[in-house]
Amino acid sequence: MRHTISIKAVMAATLLIAAVVATACQPAPVPGRNPVIIVAGTFSPSFANEILANRLRADGYDTTIFELPTLGAQDISLTAQALCSEIDAVQAKTGATKVDLVGHSQGGLVARDCVKNYGGNTKVDTLVMLGAPNYGTVLTNLLAALTFGTCLGHTACLQMAIDSPYLNALNAGPDVIAPVKYVSIYSAIDELVIPPSNAALKDGATNVELQSQCPQRAIEHLGLIIDATVYSGVEDALAGREIDPSSGGSCRFAPMSDAADSTKGGAEDAPPDAAPLPDGSYDVFVIDADQDPKDERTVVIEVTLLDGEHKGEVLALGCPASELVPGGADPIELLGETGVLAVVDGAPRFQLDR
Repeated sequence: MRHTISIKAVMAATLLIAAVVATACQPAPVPGRNPVIIVAGTFSPSFANEILANRLRADGYDTTIFELPTLGAQDISLTAQALCSEIDAVQAKTGATKVDLVGHSQGGLVARDCVKNYGGNTKVDTLVMLGAPNYGTVLTNLLAALTFGTCLGHTACLQMAIDSPYLNALNAGPDVIAPVKYVSIYSAIDELVIPPSNAALKDGATNVELQSQCPQRAIEHLGLIIDATVYSGVEDALAGREIDPSSGGSCRFAPMSDAADSTKGGAEDAPPDAAPLPDGSYDVFVIDADQDPKDERTVVIEVTLLDGEHKGEVLALGCPASELVPGGADPIELLGETGVLAVVDGAPRFQLDR
């Protein structure tokens, strides 16, 4: 008798094994950083969030995954209370006065509810949401209609419908509850939050549509917790770095001589060049890196493009050292790293696949 194994089962097993191996090799948390709680999405088991968790751990964050009770089927308010209890437990374990939350999908609503209604505003410093249906999704309205208003007993499904009593109450008053900092990152092609713009918040929240930074980044709902470019936004938010919601442009195209021979002058001496690439998103590999000799705040790197019609081309970029080598690390450590180069309106933005 022939046994068959689905591709999804193999992928799930592979992710689980990779997560277990990676978890065993993580460095100790960096003192002084807030612990992070990842608030999982609907039907999202803990292991599905391990890639995100391990990236955070690798960057020095004490990281806990909060799997939704009933995997997110129950009343969101009950789950929010459970999250607030989890925050207390993490604070007791770590001694931290504040935590940061990263909520995916329904997890973003759970986090907002905890902050607004159950005392989380005194315990949370930064709340980052990934594809959270903050103002509902048509998909759940449709599911409710097809099941005669029941969503097959899935209470949270009904609550995530546009104009549901739950969301109307959650969104009554200001979206941002001081002093918590709110960041909502979402994809313009999210197939579950419809319309995707319903993930955005008002009243001072930072809203980042992924494609405004990386126009060709084809990331949908589930990909938000594993994509390296999305993680770079999470990392910026947790580090307190300012996020420009409309464009990248934190780097600049540099003459090749900047990286090939740093003795010929610093990055600031180089004349501005026309963008050597059309707008788009490109996978790249770092082949050289050096500190700008006249500006210690800048690192000049050479990258080679890995695919597309520009495959094999080599470009030089001048980027803030604080983004590429935080803590004053040697730029040479960047050699062999992969990343994503996004060009928006001719301006480059580079993110490492870490």
